[in-house]
Amino acid sequence: MTPKTILIVDDDRNVRQSMALVLRRGNYQVDTAGTAEEALAVLQSNPYDLTILDSLMPDNDSIFLPRLLKLYPHLCILVLTSQTSIETSAETAHAGPHFRMSKPVIPEALLSQVKSILKAGAAFPGDKPEKMFL
Repeated sequence: MTPKTILIVDDDRNVRQSMALVLRRGNYQVDTAGTAEEALAVLQSNPYDLTILDSLMPDNDSIFLPRLLKLYPHLCILVLTSQTSIETSAETAHAGPHFRMSKPVIPEALLSQVKSILKAGAAFPGDKPEKMFL
């Protein structure tokens, strides 16, 4: 069976490397991008089962997530956020990601969340699963 593919998009190199290590140990194929623009370039050349996106990156403005979903409507996205304000939650929910997780990310929780997301995505081939905010 081919391993599931994941793209991690975060401007913090240490976070990218740590999450990639955890997910690779979980038998996932992982690529990383340090900017929103780099993520778009990578997504054009490779299909991914899941994209993990940091919500607060220098080039990730309020229109990036809606743009990403418009370009890749079947893309499953886990948004990582360190902000818990009502405004941030509402903005993220309005943009339409499937899943949300708070930082800092605990390795076991990340693996569990990714497994659940990919299982939910497999239940809806070619279609988006219901939005879930965790």
